[in-house]
Amino acid sequence: MTLDPGPDVRAVWSADTDKRRALAHFHEHAEFDTDAWGRAVFARMQPMRCHKTWLDWGCGGGAIARVVIEHAQPTRYHAIDVSFDALATTAAIDPKHVVPLLPTETGAIKSASVDYIVSTSCFQHFPSRDYAREVLREMRRVAAPSARGLIQIRYYEPGDAYDPAKTSRSAYEHVYIRACAWRPDEFAAELALAGFAAECVLLEPHRQYAWYSFEVAT
Repeated sequence: MTLDPGPDVRAVWSADTDKRRALAHFHEHAEFDTDAWGRAVFARMQPMRCHKTWLDWGCGGGAIARVVIEHAQPTRYHAIDVSFDALATTAAIDPKHVVPLLPTETGAIKSASVDYIVSTSCFQHFPSRDYAREVLREMRRVAAPSARGLIQIRYYEPGDAYDPAKTSRSAYEHVYIRACAWRPDEFAAELALAGFAAECVLLEPHRQYAWYSFEVAT
């Protein structure tokens, strides 16, 4: 297993269509209020002055980066995405501090150097749970001992629209909006296996979002 999600995933997210740009939270897109999303995500975080190096896995069009850079003033912001278009858009927000990287390039990030990790609207698009586990392991590699983070996933109850038993029967291009999901307790266990400890889990049943605030396990 590598951090390359595969040609099917790359093909879907490199397609520069209005629909995909909206789903990737591009700024001022008519279908999505990225400013509101960025502010809402930032409100769930608890960044401190010591959190200077950031990792945003699935940066999209920079909805979160824009708010973090304005209010937390990071000295380095690693923006990870599979889309060249998304990386270019996010890097343009602050060329001095944003470091755009493909998932296959995260080896350039020094181990134990990242103070805050964030990933929203991303894990649900991964092609498999195994790939998600690779991402969590890479997040743990780069996490500083005092690092904190926030990950949002889609959760499911057996039989509903996000149940992996249902989505796995379809090609990725048909289920990319819900390709990878967990029950809430399952993902908490995945965090623990990767070396993180969930401090708080918030569920939004109407959207089936689960938000995990976490720290490095001791």
